Amino acid sequence: MITYYAPAEVVAPKQIACDVAVYGGTPAGVTAAIQAARLGKNALLLSFNRQVGGLTSGGLTATDFGQQESIGGLAKTF
Repeated sequence: MITYYAPAEVVAPKQIACDVAVYGGTPAGVTAAIQAARLGKNALLLSFNRQVGGLTSGGLTATDFGQQESIGGLAKTF
């Protein structure tokens, strides 16, 4: 069977204290975690993929790089 996500390893649960927990390593999730940290919060980014970035890191937005003015803010940093 082919799956999109690698099966998660079964481990004992543990508690992690944080001010902000962001679930999802998409550009929105990464941006939310970065902004929370910049505001002095202890941010935790939870991603179920092997890398963060979602479609951005997969190359789907490669066409935007030809239009530099379309990229700004934290997205440009990312």
